[in-house]
Amino acid sequence: MSMNGADLIVDTLIKNGVKYVFQLPGGKLGPLLMALKKREKEIEVVMVRHEQNAGFMAQGIGRITGRPGVVMTTSGPGALNLVTPLATATSDGDPVLAISGQVPQAKLLTPYPQNPNISGVMNDSTVTKYAKEIEDTGARAMDESAAKAIQAFVRKTGIPVVETFEATGLLTHEFNENYVGRVGLFNNLPGDELVYNSDLVITLGLNLVEYWASVWNSDKKTVVDIDIVVDHLDETFIPDTLVLGNIAKNLKNITKTISEQDITDEWKSTVHTLQEKLLMKKQVPKTISSDSLHPLEIVSSLQKVIDKHPDTTVVMDGGSHEVWMGSYLNVYRPKHFLMSDGQQTLGVGLPWAISAAFLRPNEKILSSGGDGSFMFSSQELATVAHYKLNIVQVIWVDKEYNMVEFQQELDYQGQEEGVDIDYIGYKEMAESYGIKASRVHSKEALDAALIEAYRTTEPMVIEVIEDNKQNIHLRDKDELKKY
Repeated sequence: MSMNGADLIVDTLIKNGVKYVFQLPGGKLGPLLMALKKREKEIEVVMVRHEQNAGFMAQGIGRITGRPGVVMTTSGPGALNLVTPLATATSDGDPVLAISGQVPQAKLLTPYPQNPNISGVMNDSTVTKYAKEIEDTGARAMDESAAKAIQAFVRKTGIPVVETFEATGLLTHEFNENYVGRVGLFNNLPGDELVYNSDLVITLGLNLVEYWASVWNSDKKTVVDIDIVVDHLDETFIPDTLVLGNIAKNLKNITKTISEQDITDEWKSTVHTLQEKLLMKKQVPKTISSDSLHPLEIVSSLQKVIDKHPDTTVVMDGGSHEVWMGSYLNVYRPKHFLMSDGQQTLGVGLPWAISAAFLRPNEKILSSGGDGSFMFSSQELATVAHYKLNIVQVIWVDKEYNMVEFQQELDYQGQEEGVDIDYIGYKEMAESYGIKASRVHSKEALDAALIEAYRTTEPMVIEVIEDNKQNIHLRDKDELKKY
């Protein structure tokens, strides 16, 4: 059977194990769609409502599987709508293969419709690794084999551990005595104090976009970097020892060569002090609103359901809610906590949840977003409804772009501008798509809604009315002290 170029592309995708292609149709994509139709039993075409969201969905596949997710668009604006998701994927280190249609060759570089210089735009190193091919995966220590190797190393050494936000899920309950929480973003958590007080730091697949060394290495600590690539080097990040190669294998070999040991009593005391501090920061204040939820109440409800259903994949959109979740929510499986810590892109949450739902149809996908970030990709509720995906979407409603608002207030003497959001009925929006939904004003109501959501594999939206008065304190930072 003769094959044209589109057939060859689809055949190559199938041979490389691609199961899903996310796309929004367009004229210049026609040949590829027809080639996909011929092979529809081997590869599924998922139609979305916006190319940007298709790109995020492909990134979600890359984040979870470590293999490139595939997005296809038409030429012109269709391809240009991929700039944000590709830049996000490049910054976060997630493999994505983007394929766009193009105008006839004779019309290239002419005033022809839908004919921008796509390759020129995409060749920017902040957007893609290469215009035609992604070579490096990301989240380099964030897989099952690396997680097991890290756990074995911690078990044998007794060393205290912190996670970056994107590394959430590497440690199980077994390591609660070693774990001191997360680091990064505002650099004001107990985990940041632990690193600050360390004289030796072992980094495993560290993406410096999450945790710049200038924050924690001003005193020139001894640094051992175990990775598959050499990350950005500057005066604050020049590892004393660099171990390049497969992280899991190298760490496993290192663990074999060392004897059973433990940290000093002094260090144990420091770790205990910081763990107690972390627990205190997670406590819901005694005085709370009667008609809205404190952020820590929401985190507490979500933690309860995750502890009961540990296979849950948690997907974070950008915003202040992301800081509460990233700082205080515990997830105990790798690649089951997804967030964009590089670009902190708004709108990634629901598309990533859709990707996770296709890959993990028998597991609940818990997607969390603020009312601001959720509206960037809310149209994909139509995709959720069409495919009846096993997703519960939690929307934190405070009627503001609050992450921007509280930083404006801190930086401009209490002034804020351009951050208010008109309220719409998110419950009614979801119901208009045929998705079951509820609106909650109390923790008891949220707990009940989550129980209901987990009783079924049907999608559900939970609109949570949030009291955001405490969000301004997310950036509070005492001077880091040596213990």
